[in-house]
Amino acid sequence: MGVEVEHGEVSLDNGWRLRWVRSVPVDDQKQTLVLLHSFLMDCHQYDAELEDEELRGKYNLVSFDLPGHGGCSAPDSCTGKDMLDNVAPIIDGYLRERLGVRKYSVLGTSMGGMLAMRLAAVADEEVIDKVYLLGTSAGAESPGMIERFNNTRDAWIDKDLGRPSDRALEAKAASFGGVEYAGRALYEKCRALWLGRYGTREAFENAMSPLRDRTSFEARLGQMRCRRVVVMHGDKDRIYSVDHAQRIADGVRQEQLERCEIVEGGQHYLSFVQPGKARVRAHLLEYQ
Repeated sequence: MGVEVEHGEVSLDNGWRLRWVRSVPVDDQKQTLVLLHSFLMDCHQYDAELEDEELRGKYNLVSFDLPGHGGCSAPDSCTGKDMLDNVAPIIDGYLRERLGVRKYSVLGTSMGGMLAMRLAAVADEEVIDKVYLLGTSAGAESPGMIERFNNTRDAWIDKDLGRPSDRALEAKAASFGGVEYAGRALYEKCRALWLGRYGTREAFENAMSPLRDRTSFEARLGQMRCRRVVVMHGDKDRIYSVDHAQRIADGVRQEQLERCEIVEGGQHYLSFVQPGKARVRAHLLEYQ
């Protein structure tokens, strides 16, 4: 990375292990923006944002790994069903008590959006300003989607190669439009991550279980304690239909809802590739 950042990795007394990367120097006069990545990615999904001089001029940026991803792990007693709910107060407490963040906004994509909702429900009043929910869902997974996840896991490792096949890797790239759409350089960066960090069936399952097994948050959307909510969803999202965005918008308190925007041409990992990348960036720079 061509700009100055700080990396952190810490084992907590409660059995959780956290990893994060943030922009430095930290300026107490700026808003802090917490970035939460998508399934089978890690905190470096937001390297472009961490390197963006305009965004760095407006925010202190910090990106966390999600449970089962990168360097984040849960204690053995924590199941996939509980993991997102359990890690939310851990991250909120770490931000405020260890990193000295008094107030922040949070942006989450897909699985990261699911965690962002839960952060807003556990944080104290007036701690979280805005919540940006990108390409995500508040509900539990349907039986059909659970079957799809499990089939993907079972096909992830090629028995002859002993690693994910090229076919499986290229299929995963559909989350951001596919190899040709995203470009070879971006795909190769993700491919290296998938082979290195998620290149076994066990690693894939550990990353998938908090996503697949989570409980529904829909009944708790009105309990989010934040000033504003921004919902954005790509109309080319191949994982969650735009109906998921509308259900979130309908479920939050209407005085909180700043906008629900369907991005024409936007992919599932909305801020990762164009045109969603530009739309999300514009909203962040317009922050009031």
